[in-house]
Amino acid sequence: RLFVNKSVKLPLNTYKFRMGEYPSPAEGLQALITPPQNHADRWSGPYLEPAKLPLDPWNEPYQYAFPGSHNKGGFDIWSKGPDHQSGTEDDIGNWETAPAENK
Repeated sequence: RLFVNKSVKLPLNTYKFRMGEYPSPAEGLQALITPPQNHADRWSGPYLEPAKLPLDPWNEPYQYAFPGSHNKGGFDIWSKGPDHQSGTEDDIGNWETAPAENK
C-alpha cells in the first residue's frame, strides 16, 4: 500500500524540531494550525499552509497517534480508507505493511 501524506508528515517533523516533541494525542493534528494551550509561548506556526487540516481522498480527517503503535519511536498517521472505519484492513498509514504473496 502506498501512503505518505507529506503535507502532514513534514509539518509534524517541523513541529517536533521546533517544539521538542510531537503533538500529544489530546492536541492532535490541530496543534499544527492552532497553538496548544500548554505550549503557546514556544509555538511558531501555523505549520501547514494553508492553515487548514487536509482531508484524505475520502473527505475524512487523517487520524493521528503519538506514540504510534506501528511506529514505536514516532507517530502514526493514517486514513480510514474507503470504508471510513479505523482499524480495518483498508486503512492506509505511514507504516510498512507485509508484501502481498505472489500467486
